Amino acid sequence: MKSPNSLLVKKTLSVLCLLSLLPFLTVMPTALSAEQAVASLAGGFSVETKDRIDHVFAKMKPDEPGCFVAVVKNGEIVYGKSFGVSNLETKDPFSENSVFELASCSKQFTAVAILILAEQGKLSIDDDARKYLPELPVTNPPIKIRNLLAMSSGFTDYENLLTESELGSFTPGDLMAWTIKQKIKFPAGAKYDYNNGNYVFLAMIVERVSKMPFKEFLAKNIFQPAGMEQTFLMDGPNMDIPNRVGGYKKVNGKWKPSRLDTRIYGDGQVMTTAKDLAKWDKALNDGILLKNETLQQAYVNQKLNNGSDSDYGFGLRMSAKIPGVVQHSGGWNGTSTYITRYLGRGSVQVLSNEEGLDAKKLGDEVGRIVFSDSGNTKDRGALKDVVRWVGIILF
Repeated sequence: MKSPNSLLVKKTLSVLCLLSLLPFLTVMPTALSAEQAVASLAGGFSVETKDRIDHVFAKMKPDEPGCFVAVVKNGEIVYGKSFGVSNLETKDPFSENSVFELASCSKQFTAVAILILAEQGKLSIDDDARKYLPELPVTNPPIKIRNLLAMSSGFTDYENLLTESELGSFTPGDLMAWTIKQKIKFPAGAKYDYNNGNYVFLAMIVERVSKMPFKEFLAKNIFQPAGMEQTFLMDGPNMDIPNRVGGYKKVNGKWKPSRLDTRIYGDGQVMTTAKDLAKWDKALNDGILLKNETLQQAYVNQKLNNGSDSDYGFGLRMSAKIPGVVQHSGGWNGTSTYITRYLGRGSVQVLSNEEGLDAKKLGDEVGRIVFSDSGNTKDRGALKDVVRWVGIILF
């Protein structure tokens, strides 16, 4: 018979072993072999996990428009795969160097540009926007830079009200003139109301404060320091862009080319690759572009005047279900994008040349597989087996 002291020691060891495994409860894939379990516990990707990610995109046809999917950890693409083709004429697959227009995923770069100027003491996010854009109307309360960042300005969004011809010809100045003619929808800070024009005005503020074109400011202060060699702002149509993917939409069951390059920027028009977006993650995490305390402002769920959450930060949406997760999607003619960042852990990218693709849904499915905090019992099956065997061995 075992002595009481011996049993106490073994029970204590068992509890300690179980506690040490708790951090991995939410990230273990289903039904892993012993070798796969070790790989997952070490932070690697098991074959099981890769297969589960592949399955998310199983309906995509290999000879049609599709997407490039990347999972990034520590600034490196640990999973990157092409589904479909980047160009229907050449049938080339996507790669980590394929160039996509980010559409509204570009807004996070504009927000960081503003924060860089704030950190340099050249502006405050609580300044009245009219301090830099006096053309804007006088309002009570005043529309602050913070309201532009947080989508609570009260301005009318232009995207669904302008014709395609206007969208193709308007400059940021033209857009401002158009916006001023529209009725203010509500007092600043009263509501969250997604508005692309807010970020166009932010880009104009960057230009006036820095005294350089927005394109140059991004290159000098963000893209170059981050080592993003294939990233730039497209500030007009007909630009020659190497490695740019085609853009398509399905009309009456057939794929048609789709593209609309504009002169409006700040809310979109950043051209980049999956490889460069991994560098973007690293630059943010390593404090290359901003001090951490400055960057954290972008990740704060902004409050409305009544104290309620807006579920929007600065160029990023807050996850309603999972704390510590920020994301944004982008959609435009011939492109659909989604970037979700699991702060301190990694990110998921879905970059597509298929207009209307639900990139967010796909990206969230990948995120649940790789970074899941859902507590799904299917994801805990393998670890429960480990726990059971620990108990058997120690007892």
